[in-house]
Amino acid sequence: MKALIVNGSPRGKNSNSKIMSDFFEEGLIECGIETESIFLADIKLESCRGCFGCWKNPEGSCVINDEMRGLIEKSIESDYVIFTTPVYFYTMPAVLKNFIDRLLPLATPQIHINDKGEFYHKGRYQKYPKNILLTNCGFPGQGNFDGIKVAFTFLYPVAIICRNQGELLKIKQAPVKKIIDKYGELLKQAAIDLVKNGFISEELEARMNQSLVPDEIYTQDTNRNWG
Repeated sequence: MKALIVNGSPRGKNSNSKIMSDFFEEGLIECGIETESIFLADIKLESCRGCFGCWKNPEGSCVINDEMRGLIEKSIESDYVIFTTPVYFYTMPAVLKNFIDRLLPLATPQIHINDKGEFYHKGRYQKYPKNILLTNCGFPGQGNFDGIKVAFTFLYPVAIICRNQGELLKIKQAPVKKIIDKYGELLKQAAIDLVKNGFISEELEARMNQSLVPDEIYTQDTNRNWG
C-alpha cells in the first residue's frame, strides 16, 4: 500500500505542517505503508485556467503541460493522500488551493443528483485514495479551523486532524518538547488506527484536540514575542 503526503505550506520542509506529517508518517510506516512526500512550495504549477479542456478531452488530461499530470498519477496510484497544511485566512495557502483546483481532471463534467437531492460530478477513475487532512493554526481554540473543514468537504476526507497552538510544534526545548513528543505519539497512533480500523476513536480524537498548554499562557507568550 502507498501513501502520498502533500505538504501545502509555503514553508515547505521547514514547516510546522511537516512536523505533524512526520509523526503521522511514523504510524503509516509501522503499518507497512510505503510513503512519499511532495512539497508544493518547491513545485512550479500553473494556475487552473478554467478552460474545462480536461473535461473536453476524453482522456481527462489537462491542457497545461507541467508537473501536475505526474502528481495526479501519483495520487490515483496511492491508497492514502495526506494533505498537511497551515490555516491561512481561515482556509488554506494559495499553493495548496491551486493544487486542489488542478484536480478537476479527476471528475467527469456531467452533473448528477443523488437520492438526497445533492448535485455532484462522478469520478473518472474506478479507484480513488482515501484523503486525510492534517492542519495546524497559530491561534488557540478550534474555531479557526471551521473554514478549512468546509473547504475539504468535497474531498470526502476520512479524517481531519486539527492542531491549534501550532507554533509550539517547532520548539525543541524542554518542557515544551516533551509535550510535543507526547502529541506526536497520538498522531502516530491515529495513523495506525486509520489503517487498521478505518477510523479514529472519539477518545483519541478528543486527546489530540486538547490544547498543548493553557490558552491564556500561550496567548500571553505569543503576544510577548511580537513585542
